[in-house]
Amino acid sequence: MRVGYTLSEYFYFKNKERRALIYLSVCCVVTSFIPLIFPLFQSSQQVDFSEFKQEIAAFYADDEKDSPTQNIDSTPQEISYFPFNPNTASKDDFQKLGLSSRTAQSILNYRSKGGKFFKAEDFKKIYTLKSEDYERLTDYITLPLNPPLAIKRKKKSYEYDHVDKVIVQEFTFNPNTASYEDLVRLGISSRAAKGLIKYRNAGAVFRKKSDFKKVYNIEEADYNRLESYIDLPDEADFPTPEKTKSVYKKKEWTPVFVDINNATVDEWQKLRGIGPGYANWIVKHRERLGGFATVKQVSEVYNFPDSTYQSIKEFLTNESPNLTKISINKLTAEELKNHPYIKWKQANRIVAFRKQHGAFSDMNSIRKMPVFTEEFFNKIEPYLKFD
Repeated sequence: MRVGYTLSEYFYFKNKERRALIYLSVCCVVTSFIPLIFPLFQSSQQVDFSEFKQEIAAFYADDEKDSPTQNIDSTPQEISYFPFNPNTASKDDFQKLGLSSRTAQSILNYRSKGGKFFKAEDFKKIYTLKSEDYERLTDYITLPLNPPLAIKRKKKSYEYDHVDKVIVQEFTFNPNTASYEDLVRLGISSRAAKGLIKYRNAGAVFRKKSDFKKVYNIEEADYNRLESYIDLPDEADFPTPEKTKSVYKKKEWTPVFVDINNATVDEWQKLRGIGPGYANWIVKHRERLGGFATVKQVSEVYNFPDSTYQSIKEFLTNESPNLTKISINKLTAEELKNHPYIKWKQANRIVAFRKQHGAFSDMNSIRKMPVFTEEFFNKIEPYLKFD
């Protein structure tokens, strides 16, 4: 009974819910019939594609008319074979050879943009030219033996005249004074002659015959052929610049003793190996500490080489260790951590221990703090006061 009651209660709808269900059902039925009803309200209209079909037919007719195979196979257009130069042939000549109007126009466009055919294989560069057309016409392509270059590189001009025809002569010459024309008459290439003159302009001097081979582009055969004709003055005739040997005078250094707690930046620099940078760092570290208690503390300066410290430690003195001490019973954790030997965590522990156990009376009371090492106590002891 309980199950039946539950089901009947589950499927029970209120008036508003029943009306909403009826409306929803009607909407679903009407929506499902819309695709069947909609064509009844639409007027039937037929599209005339005849004009479009005519345009397609005309397009294919033009394409077949321009096709190279059509030109080859069509009876009205007869193919004529004759020698032709693709650099000068006209459009009609190409069409007489069996090429399509499109291909002939492509050749003309290629030539109008500066294209040149230097050899028969260049005719294949034409994009629209079929391979069978090239094979068919390759034997009829005629090109001049020395075709004009399409692009000529601009030659670099030199200050000496160009010699067109040179009769090689052999005569004695001095490579330090010979002109460009003389070098060319000796059978040296124009490039090598220019290189020799540049070599001389750079301040080089030929002192012996073998120096002639130092010139770039001078061939071994030219050197062997002209070696006996090279005429150089005696060694004494060459101006030899006097070389003055600089004498380095070793700077004399007098040992200087420095008081580590009173020395200024300038006085620190009197020590060997101490420059302005190290001198400034040493003074700043001394000020933060409140003075040096021992000479060894100088080696604690940031980035200070141990080798430099070892070389100067015998010249360091501590005549007046007047240290600035801090009151460990009055300063806050923020103030204690400003000392280089006391870190933030250590300062907090000192203040917390002081609040719990009372003020420190001496170093023995400080040593009662756990965690801290004996090394830490020994470092801070000279800088503490108990007031």
